[in-house]
Amino acid sequence: MSKESQTSRLTRQHKRSKGAIGIFGREAKAHDAEVLAVARAVVESLRREFPNLQFRHRKSVGKKEINAALRKIDIELGQTLFLVDANIKPDGGVVEVLDGNAIERAHKNISEIANFMLAESHFPYVLFLEGSNFLTQEVKVTRPDGREVVLRYDSGELNRLDRLTAANYGMPINTNLCKNKFIQHEDASVMLQAASIYTQGSGMGWDESDMTRIMLDISRTSLQMLGRDLFKQLSGGKRGLA
Repeated sequence: MSKESQTSRLTRQHKRSKGAIGIFGREAKAHDAEVLAVARAVVESLRREFPNLQFRHRKSVGKKEINAALRKIDIELGQTLFLVDANIKPDGGVVEVLDGNAIERAHKNISEIANFMLAESHFPYVLFLEGSNFLTQEVKVTRPDGREVVLRYDSGELNRLDRLTAANYGMPINTNLCKNKFIQHEDASVMLQAASIYTQGSGMGWDESDMTRIMLDISRTSLQMLGRDLFKQLSGGKRGLA
């Protein structure tokens, strides 16, 4: 009997998984829901910790708003918009302090959020990764048939972490990188907006308490940076990116 062609096999698998429904499976949906629940809990914690500030949690940021933020920096930026209602919808939503632009996120729209935050000296974007594609150590798993399999963190066939570290300029993962880094290049100072990338080295799922702790840590850093910039304004200094 001839072997089944790859095209036929993939087609059959696609139908069995119901297309996109298979791609966004139960585990992915559960993770998204968990991140959203944690973000909501973080907002409530921030409101209790900083009662003099007003926080808002919303589901999306419009491209129109992002473009407006870019134009405040330079009139040539933020000019192109094909769909008036275009927006980004991070899994955890967007958390803002309404007398500043402290924003916490958990999603892949790093470039757009970087545009939105270009006038700020902090970048509170946190990305939570989980699963065997994001290992930082060797892991042994037991298959249903009882056979033990070793998952190597340095396997190019498995690990996808290196595809994401461009978002933090190759700086350490599992680290709060909210405060922007400034480097000197010739006679110019360049601002780096690095995403804070967190992953479970064992490949296991995230615990809500751990995600809450990380989100609060980055939130506090954001508020510290906003407070520093506000002090500069009040003291007559320029609200800066240095």
